[in-house]
Amino acid sequence: MAKNNFVVDYKTMSAGRHEMKYHLDGSFFALFAESEFQNGKVDVDITANISEFALKFEFDIKGTVEVECDRCLGLFDLPIEGYFELNVKFGDQTSDPAEADDEIVLSHEETKLDLAHHIYEYIVLSVPARRVHPVGIDGLPQCDPDMSATLEVLEAHDNVLETDPRWDQLRNYEF
Repeated sequence: MAKNNFVVDYKTMSAGRHEMKYHLDGSFFALFAESEFQNGKVDVDITANISEFALKFEFDIKGTVEVECDRCLGLFDLPIEGYFELNVKFGDQTSDPAEADDEIVLSHEETKLDLAHHIYEYIVLSVPARRVHPVGIDGLPQCDPDMSATLEVLEAHDNVLETDPRWDQLRNYEF
């Protein structure tokens, strides 16, 4: 998948509402060197509202991305979903798209807008901060059983409180 597939030539588009659909996979994430995702299947529906004074893009994101479980470090497909808006205004200078949240400024000389970076950032924002395997029928996450057993052994070992005997006498004092 080429990065230029996400370039919108808004000057050649008529005013009004336009819809674009993208089906993203691992080749999209490979476009970004810093990507924390290697695989995924994400559908992005973009609605562009174009006028001569401003542009408004609405991103509807649904799909799955392959992430590492925070608990067992195993890979799994995490469902994601999100809705985002990007407002584009025109001015004397183009603003840095990396610094924009939901509004950017393009110079009047610009004729195209690359949406790839915005799509990637919106996918990242759709992923929760805590990533664990989904819960199974038994109410427990479906983590790697070997890693779960190792974690239980380590947790049991950590619960054994070993203190320095020199400090034990402090427990006799009442404050």
